[in-house]
Amino acid sequence: CIWLLFTAVLAAGCRHATPRPLEVGMWYWNSPFVVTDADLRSLKTIGVKTLYVREATFTTDGKNALTEFHEHWQSNPSGIKIVLVYNFDDGMIRHFGALPNSSLVADIAAGIGHTVDLVKSHGINPAGIQMDLDCPTRLLGKYAELLVALRKRLIADKTLADREGFTATALQTWLNSDKYADLAKACDFLAPQFYESRTGATIDTVAPIADLASLTRRVEKADAHGRQFMVGLATYGHALLYDSKGNFAGMYHGMKPTDALRHPALRYDASVPMSDSGTAPSIAQYAGENVLKLTAVQSDLRGHVFGYHIAYIIPSPEMLKRQIAAVEKARAEHCSGIILYRFPQIGDELAIPLDAVADTLAGRAAKPGVSVQLRCRTVPWTLIGASTTGTKSPASFEVSARNTGTAPTLLAPDGLTVVVRLDGRGVERVDRGNFDEASVGVLSQDGRFQKCA
Repeated sequence: CIWLLFTAVLAAGCRHATPRPLEVGMWYWNSPFVVTDADLRSLKTIGVKTLYVREATFTTDGKNALTEFHEHWQSNPSGIKIVLVYNFDDGMIRHFGALPNSSLVADIAAGIGHTVDLVKSHGINPAGIQMDLDCPTRLLGKYAELLVALRKRLIADKTLADREGFTATALQTWLNSDKYADLAKACDFLAPQFYESRTGATIDTVAPIADLASLTRRVEKADAHGRQFMVGLATYGHALLYDSKGNFAGMYHGMKPTDALRHPALRYDASVPMSDSGTAPSIAQYAGENVLKLTAVQSDLRGHVFGYHIAYIIPSPEMLKRQIAAVEKARAEHCSGIILYRFPQIGDELAIPLDAVADTLAGRAAKPGVSVQLRCRTVPWTLIGASTTGTKSPASFEVSARNTGTAPTLLAPDGLTVVVRLDGRGVERVDRGNFDEASVGVLSQDGRFQKCA
């Protein structure tokens, strides 16, 4: 008996020491659903085998569950499994406790059945269904009962096959509930979202999205339930709004960071690296996220928002690197992988690009690669009728710069500066184009740029 006990303990220790490689999935929350050839190459480099695509959102009129939105499919990526995700809006979350599960099962199953048929009409065979209802922790038992009944109904309606996965997302706070185990048993696996546990009540206490301080502890707690799960990790940023007194006023969805930096009604205040507890004083304490702060210096058309603040939380590859390290440190036999939120849209400034995610997972250091081009042409017709006695034709030139690497430059007015040295004096006009500023000046002996007329 002693020998058998020793063997069991040794085996358990080996499982923790050498777990299988992490499976990687990604949540796709955009519409329409488009995966380009370049996106597909990046996904396969990352190792993503499954995309969890938001197919529909359920809302309520106070009595019934209604399908408010469904995805528009324009791609069918080869070699990638598609799991359809069904989330619930704030109205449904508020009314969930009062709505009977029997009517919810009927309405939700009908909505899922209809949308699954639409997806199949595009030649896509879903590999499973995932539910995403952020209900209050006190209603977790009701939610578990809903999922058990819903799964049976979907199988009976032939919307879901027995072999297909039925999963659900989970909130961090649910881990403390005695009903979490019931929820886990109702699904093939849960995907607890271990990020965005706090926002910061004031503009001076803005918190990072990734919760590195407690990620390891929560992975261990989820594993202790003895059910398979995948860890939801953040690869995105967002924007927060604070009032003129610096108190949190809600989420902000008005402008992208680069547009906000150029807006005449907003003043740039700072762009600083963040730690778990505030400003990062060292690289070791850097959470992989920066906060960009701006203040409204003009009121809107209604005479409001003067003095309000916007805080953009900007992610970097370091954010993902540190989250994965925390998961690897804590996971044991029941943690099968990670799901990243989110797949970036075209021009998305608040999500880590796919190629940067690929580099991070491959252990390659992300680096910005700046490409600068100078296009120049002479304009000899400007000499016609000119009073100058010179014979050298003036020149017109255009400067362009783009980041071709996998890491961002600092998102700030001085994030990138291009200096063009001219071989002669005299500038007639300078247009800034898409740069934040274009200035004429001279370089001093110590290399400082000094503006001049």
